Amino acid sequence: MEHLASDLKIRETLFTINQLPSEEESKAVDLKLAQLRAEHSQLTLRLARIEAMLPHLESIRHPVRYVPDDILGRVFEYATPWCFADGIEEESFPPSYYTGKPDAPWILSHVCRNWRAVCHSLPHLWSTVCLKFSHIRGPWPVFTEKMDAIDQRSSPLPLRVYIRDYESDQALPSLLKASHRWSCVRFVSYGSGKNSHVDIFHDRLFPRLTHLALEPSPYPKPAHIMAPRLQNLELLQGVIDCGLVLPWDQITQYTSTNTDLEFIGHMKNLEKIIINERSASRYKDYVSVSQSMERAMLPKVRRFEYNNDEEVVPGYGRLDWLFIQYHFPSLRAMSIWDPGVLGVLGGRVGVPNRDPGVPNKRAGSDPDASGRRLST
Repeated sequence: MEHLASDLKIRETLFTINQLPSEEESKAVDLKLAQLRAEHSQLTLRLARIEAMLPHLESIRHPVRYVPDDILGRVFEYATPWCFADGIEEESFPPSYYTGKPDAPWILSHVCRNWRAVCHSLPHLWSTVCLKFSHIRGPWPVFTEKMDAIDQRSSPLPLRVYIRDYESDQALPSLLKASHRWSCVRFVSYGSGKNSHVDIFHDRLFPRLTHLALEPSPYPKPAHIMAPRLQNLELLQGVIDCGLVLPWDQITQYTSTNTDLEFIGHMKNLEKIIINERSASRYKDYVSVSQSMERAMLPKVRRFEYNNDEEVVPGYGRLDWLFIQYHFPSLRAMSIWDPGVLGVLGGRVGVPNRDPGVPNKRAGSDPDASGRRLST
């Protein structure tokens, strides 16, 4: 402290011993304290100004200070990949909607005013929705508000809707409000009401519906679906006497998942057939079904696929019945996957009227053929 004592013209010993300063020394110390406190306040203000200037100057070196709306819109599309999907496959739909757990695109519109404006300006972000009613127990006014928001924000685009476990009449008015814009619908009701599909579809017009995946109730009750543009159909766990009425002659692509094969005979203009057998299915045993019925002609079918994941029950009985019951004179491509059927079929499965340049592949009786894919 020698230099400080020299500047203040006070004794150096005042810093080291318990000695009172003189009157002149006290005045000098008070004057210096006032001076230093004033300088400290000025330095604090100066530091605050410097801290405020630093980010502004640094931002000049990085000119992208906000995300343009068109780029932000593309980011939102990546957050909602199902917005560009098509069809009725289960994996093409978003996670199921929960009333208390917002997900994209809902959560994107809650971030800030600009994000909300961009999100609301892109109707395709809102044009696909999954509604799992086992998770939506109300309050129904909130559900109605959400459905109105989807209707408004997705307009005028067609809607893709996945409805699961529907069983509440309270949701029906809100659910059907935009049904005139439904283009692709997947309706599955695991363990819900006996005739829930009837409540939704019976005697209603769906002018834009082109793709439908439906699990009809096994209980016979008429369900007349009016869909003048329907072409792609999938039936899940369907029984032939369920009372389902569709514009069968319009269907060109059909997928049967654990469903009675008699439905195929209703669709005379089919071009593609896919049959999927799954474990724990409830389809009937076609080994014991009478094969004396008149053979049906399906002249436009060009592709046939059969996939059997059932490890216990092979599908050769169903395949035998299918090829005895139906004739496919225009068939050009066939794919069969069944771990227990290929060796049994042997040379009986062929493709008639093939193009000369396309070889006809068959599964032989080689025991190693079990589990291979038969494709032509």
